[in-house]
Amino acid sequence: QMMVDLKYSDCARSRWKPKNYGQFWKEHDGGLEWYTWMYESRKAVHQDLLSFISSHSELQAVADFGCGLGVGYCDALADRRYVGFDLAHPAIAWCQENRTNNKHHYRSCDFIVEDADEMFDLVFSQGTIDNSYDMDEYLAAMVRWSQGWIYVTCYRGWFPELKDHQYSWNEEHGCSYNDLSPRRAQQTLERLGCHSIEISTIATGNDSIPRETRIIAQVPSKSR
Repeated sequence: QMMVDLKYSDCARSRWKPKNYGQFWKEHDGGLEWYTWMYESRKAVHQDLLSFISSHSELQAVADFGCGLGVGYCDALADRRYVGFDLAHPAIAWCQENRTNNKHHYRSCDFIVEDADEMFDLVFSQGTIDNSYDMDEYLAAMVRWSQGWIYVTCYRGWFPELKDHQYSWNEEHGCSYNDLSPRRAQQTLERLGCHSIEISTIATGNDSIPRETRIIAQVPSKSR
């Protein structure tokens, strides 16, 4: 509570939120080439998610936590409601100007602390939870915004031996570099009332980090 009172955090339910959290992303203008490179470097992981979406015809409204420029998804999900959320103001501004699909929308916000003003059939996040200040609240936010499923990947790897999440704060970048504990994530999702929880490793096709963590879960019916 002291952190909230001192304005270090704007959410009493989360871990400490540093003052400059997300500052790099709020100012960074990577451009389409950079975001495309990021997408291509994890293409196998993205394709797994798109296959999941394709196999569930009921997923007509989809939210993307950490959308960047929407590379890959704005085209693949052209016929569905797609809303991209990101801390990166330049990226959101670019999307609002250049992504013209009237079924798509882009917003800049910290979705961890935002109240859900729209419910989605699927809330997904590709390699962003690893940089957040509170991974449990990140998962809780995904459940809060979903009326169906959540799907999240952790780009930093697969750490089945961890009993708890490991956080490492980088002051210069204004973000954390986290190792997610599958055990802790399972406990968090169960506490939130989720079911059909699958936490497993997924091959990336990238030699630098050959395996990532993938989490899929169905949200409790009370959220629908």
